[in-house]
Amino acid sequence: MQAVIVNLLKEGKGGEVVTIARNQLSAELWNRIMKDPGAIKRDMEQKKVELKQDTLLLEQAARQLKNMADGFAAKYQNDSSAFYLKKRMEMDTLNYAYLSEYADFIREYLVSYDESILLYGHIIEFCKVKYGEESNEVADNYNAIGVVYHDKGDISTSLDNYLSALRIREKVLGYKHEDVATTLDNIGVLYCDLGNYQKALEYCEHAFRIFKKISGENHPDVALSYNSIGFIYSETGNFDKALEYYRKALSIQEKAFGNDHPELATTLNNIGQAYYSNSDFDIALTFYNKSLAIWEKVFGQNHPIVAYSYNNIGSLYEDLGEYEIAMEYYMKALNIRNKAFGQENIDVAGTYNNIGSCYYNQENYLLAKEYYLKSLEIRKKITGEENNYVATTMNNIGLIYANQGDYQNAMEFYNRALAIQLKLLGSEHPLVATLYNNIGRICLTQGDNAKALDYFTKAMAIQKKALSDDGIMTAILYNSIGMAYRALKNYPKALENFYEAHEILKKVVGDEHPKLAIAYHNIADILFRQGHYSEALEYAIKANKIREEKLGNENKSTMDTQNLMKMINLSMKPHIYRLIISDSIQASKQGISSISIILRFNTWEFGNKENLISIAQLLESEQANLILLEGESIIKHQYKPNIPGVNIDIEAVTPDEESRILQLYNAWKEKNEK
Repeated sequence: MQAVIVNLLKEGKGGEVVTIARNQLSAELWNRIMKDPGAIKRDMEQKKVELKQDTLLLEQAARQLKNMADGFAAKYQNDSSAFYLKKRMEMDTLNYAYLSEYADFIREYLVSYDESILLYGHIIEFCKVKYGEESNEVADNYNAIGVVYHDKGDISTSLDNYLSALRIREKVLGYKHEDVATTLDNIGVLYCDLGNYQKALEYCEHAFRIFKKISGENHPDVALSYNSIGFIYSETGNFDKALEYYRKALSIQEKAFGNDHPELATTLNNIGQAYYSNSDFDIALTFYNKSLAIWEKVFGQNHPIVAYSYNNIGSLYEDLGEYEIAMEYYMKALNIRNKAFGQENIDVAGTYNNIGSCYYNQENYLLAKEYYLKSLEIRKKITGEENNYVATTMNNIGLIYANQGDYQNAMEFYNRALAIQLKLLGSEHPLVATLYNNIGRICLTQGDNAKALDYFTKAMAIQKKALSDDGIMTAILYNSIGMAYRALKNYPKALENFYEAHEILKKVVGDEHPKLAIAYHNIADILFRQGHYSEALEYAIKANKIREEKLGNENKSTMDTQNLMKMINLSMKPHIYRLIISDSIQASKQGISSISIILRFNTWEFGNKENLISIAQLLESEQANLILLEGESIIKHQYKPNIPGVNIDIEAVTPDEESRILQLYNAWKEKNEK
């Protein structure tokens, strides 16, 4: 079918074919076929004899309908093309060529999954009777129905059909036939989707060797293999290797097909995805737009593959922090998919999930949860609970609950997702690493810091072993590990990991991304805790600039950074309070008087009277670095908590005292800084 379309385009005969085809039959006969395509065949059966004239008429009508279909296909009017292919099929429902061509067309160009499955099922049963249980025709349709189930996300049923096709094809055609290679390639891509990259590569490389031996190095089938192998390398994070294979495929396809072929668009899209995964967003967008232009031309603007392209572009803008633009593309994709498939479809569920993700990144948890739950309901209904897509959505819902402070529900969804992923993918898959990270975050929130660090460390080991990249997920894990060390008060290790996250994100997402703001904020926080106020303020200002611009002033993360900036600014000035310790004997064991003046109290803000109480409580339980005034002498002191019998109170000093103390402090500071 595709070769015919290409030839018609080259000859400029798309519209011409339609005109010629229509004039070859009488208006009466043509109208009869349009109203009742099977009429001629039934007339022949009723006569109980195959009249030569009727047979020729039937063949002529079939040719006319095929020409009409090809003509509309050449002009990329796929609904009209499918209409005439269906009329031809209905003329003779026992004609294998008519049945299979219509089924293939609606699968590829109309993406009508349910109709395709019913039709392929019918063809399989028909072929078993006509050609035998283990015929190549039966195998062809097992392979085709496997593709449909793969596209629907039903991996198990897809694999069953692929394996049935492979068994028959190897038996009927031998082990080195191009049809065998096609099924091997399909199985390889399926295993890649399951995360079994080694097995995926084995199948796809086997297919490649067969294609190359049969067709030579420059055949489109070889390009198909290059694409599949490139996809596996891309999924494992080896983007340079992926691009190497994609460009080989592209070179073959450009020579074979020209510049406007759907398979060429697929390769351009794959190249875009490799650049996107490697965070080269500008280059990725260029390739995405090239593939989108071809798909829109070939399939029209309302085809599901165009929606797939919109989804990819939306994801790119989401990662750039351009949430409004991302949402526009997601909504375009959703409108196409709803129209093409209805509500209960795996691709519709995928778009709901993406929209939820976009809301989540804007911290609009209410709407994010609404779309995630829509996605989960559809995915569970279509695939059952033990499915990767279901686990992904469960994880996302867990994130919502965690951000809302409902840790019990968050952990429930994380553990359900983890059980599915461990069963389907094994213990060393990156998606398992993501869940370990999220479970670790819950442990951290609940104060189990050592357990959290253990989860984060396991996740990082999986991530580096599986992908060996410095992508966004690696940065997220560095950030998580830093948070664990911060909770354990190991500030040097915390800062080391936050800097690692910062370096990756700066390289990957650029200077104005909300994820980079997280790293800036965390670095500022640690520097503040260490007393490096000027440097801390620099990073906090950078975080605030991004968050104000991308998230707005009413956003919680923005307000957190602004509060940190206030604390840093307050801590850069001496704060003067009177420290009163009830037991002077015990106080003297600490090396301080029972009444002292605090000039600086690192890491805590105490700009109002309410904070004085909490500071006193913290002094009773945590070590602190103080600068004290005792009499007329200023001393540095490390206060150690938990001294039996010591009660602490703090009160503000009078303005006159504050002025006198500041003079003493400034003189002391000037002397000590020389």
